[in-house]
Amino acid sequence: MMDIELISLEEAEKAGGREELVLLEQTPRFYPEFEVFLRKKMDGQSGRISFRGASGMAYVVAPLKESDQGLQGIGISVKKSSDSPADPEKVDLDLWSFLEWLVDQVDGDWSKEALRKTGAIYKAPGAPGRG
Repeated sequence: MMDIELISLEEAEKAGGREELVLLEQTPRFYPEFEVFLRKKMDGQSGRISFRGASGMAYVVAPLKESDQGLQGIGISVKKSSDSPADPEKVDLDLWSFLEWLVDQVDGDWSKEALRKTGAIYKAPGAPGRG
């Protein structure tokens, strides 16, 4: 599995002015350590996290809403220059790499191995060994 590359928001914007929402997570605070990590990372990068996947496509992770109760959701969008939909297989692989990166960064109860096993069991798109 390829790692992601964190990039600046300016670099993500060079991929195009259009965004296609490819993942919506409404309860990132379900695992408090994920919420804490995402908030810190977003705070350090103008409220958003930008990354490039192995496909070369650029993505932006942004909060949907914040309240005194924490993050009320995050959205991940692929940046693009046309109205054409992004290639779903490439998006799935890039998003899986992002999830693996997130698990590695958080260092909580989840491990990359546990994530991969769960992905294979549920046949999650992009998960290694899901055949």
